[in-house]
Amino acid sequence: MFDRYTKAILTIIAAALVAGVVQRAVTPADAEPAQCGDVKTPCVVVLGVWDKFAAQAKLCGTDLRIPCMAVVTQP
Repeated sequence: MFDRYTKAILTIIAAALVAGVVQRAVTPADAEPAQCGDVKTPCVVVLGVWDKFAAQAKLCGTDLRIPCMAVVTQP
């Protein structure tokens, strides 16, 4: 009984892995073009923090109670 259960579970796992490989082979991922990062439109990186109460990003140093741990990019 234990052997039949183990084989069934391993078959299900193998089928899921094969389905994932087939899905990736049929529909490959496409990268989106960058909105900044070339000579004409360089990316500007500023240190910021997310204020969950105001639902917006703030620059580091504007509120000393909140430590800066995030990076916000601006085009």
